[in-house]
Amino acid sequence: MRSELTLAVRKPTEEQLNYARKLLAKPEDAKPYHKHEKVYANRTLRMHESPDEVSVVLQILPSG
Repeated sequence: MRSELTLAVRKPTEEQLNYARKLLAKPEDAKPYHKHEKVYANRTLRMHESPDEVSVVLQILPSG
């Protein structure tokens, strides 16, 4: 049996968005707080731009 399931996408808060923008605006030679901070900041901005919902196919297999 297959059915489609609609899931809500988690979105960053305004505070998280502002922090991500602030990190990305830092000069390249500035010492990072965390070695992956710019990667995480970019992901935060992409999450904000993603759709509010996604649809996935749910497949149920009988057992037993």
